[in-house]
Amino acid sequence: MKVYRIVQHRYIHACPNFPDGHAWRTSRQVVEVVESGPCLTPITLPGPGAVSIDCARRLREEHRCENCRVSIEVVRISLHVIVGGAAQ
Repeated sequence: MKVYRIVQHRYIHACPNFPDGHAWRTSRQVVEVVESGPCLTPITLPGPGAVSIDCARRLREEHRCENCRVSIEVVRISLHVIVGGAAQ
């Protein structure tokens, strides 16, 4: 399974419509990628000069082999609170 570990930054401010605050911008940063091995169930495309491709290129997520599946882990969420000013 290929794993993407990310850090998420949420920028929050309060405005007249949302006095308790709301996120007005969210950004994500990939901090680590853990690769898996080669495809366990490659698919052969028919025709002259048949070619084998990874199952991830043809199948939906739930039908892929273990090595072709993708997982996203949020390792940290940081909140940036804007006080006393409008969001830019």
